[in-house]
Amino acid sequence: MGVLKKKISKYNKYIIEIESEELEANNLKNIEDVIIVSKKDFEKELNKSKELAAKLESKDLELKLKGLKIQEKDIEIQRAKSEMYELKENYNSKITTLEDNYALKSNELTLLLNDKGNELESIKNEYSKLKEELEHSSNSLKEKLEEKETINNQMEVYRIGNIGLKNEIEGKKKEINELKSSYNELKINYDELKGNYSEILDIKSQKENEIESLRSNVNRLEMVQIEYNKLVNSYRHLQEVVNKKDKTINELESKKRKLEQYLSMSMEAITTLKNLGLFNRLFNRIPEGIEELQEDIKKLQPPKEIEIEPVRAKKTTDILGIKEDNFEDL
Repeated sequence: MGVLKKKISKYNKYIIEIESEELEANNLKNIEDVIIVSKKDFEKELNKSKELAAKLESKDLELKLKGLKIQEKDIEIQRAKSEMYELKENYNSKITTLEDNYALKSNELTLLLNDKGNELESIKNEYSKLKEELEHSSNSLKEKLEEKETINNQMEVYRIGNIGLKNEIEGKKKEINELKSSYNELKINYDELKGNYSEILDIKSQKENEIESLRSNVNRLEMVQIEYNKLVNSYRHLQEVVNKKDKTINELESKKRKLEQYLSMSMEAITTLKNLGLFNRLFNRIPEGIEELQEDIKKLQPPKEIEIEPVRAKKTTDILGIKEDNFEDL
């Protein structure tokens, strides 16, 4: 009798190695789709099954390694997302702070300019009034001087016997001195107002410089916004690459499942023949080579699970330096 070894997927039949061409019909009762081949053909099919088992094991290892790489990339992407979120939060916080400071400084400057404008207008009005008073005092002083001159002339006429006129002249002199003192005070006030006006102009120039500095800060913020937009675009591109690789992994998983189905069908065929007792009859007829056949059958079993070490996350600097070419290697 022959020994059932493997199911041929090409013909969907089973191979039995035989040493004699004579077979008893009763021993094959209720067994369908069986091919009887020579020892050479049987060894050829057996080698093919060994190669297929080795390829399946290699593919399984390769898929596990690819799964590890995908896990590493997922960790890198999560870290990149976290850093992008922190960068965005810091940027928004700085923008809000600078906008608040700019609005506060603008309001303060507007109020200050309005106050200084009102103060300047008040000073101008006061200056105009003082100028008018000064001109009036000057005209009055001229009149007084003319009046003095007239009095002096009259004094020359009435000096000898007019004591009352002399006293009046002394009073006029005192009045003239008082007018001179008032004139000097008005002049001092005018000089002080002129100095205050120069100080107001200096304050206005200083506030204009502060406004220019705030505008420069706003321009720098716009540059930060541009850099942030570039980072967002890079992240989106990275996400597209990861999605493509996920699709490739799903295709490989589908191929793996098909190979596992083929292997399962082979094992089911062997189990079926064992249940029929065909293996025991074949081993009784062929005592030699049993151990070798058992080892070959064991090799057809699905490979054991491989222990996988945990993935260690890369540094942040490595995450930010990711290129699309790294994904293509997967």
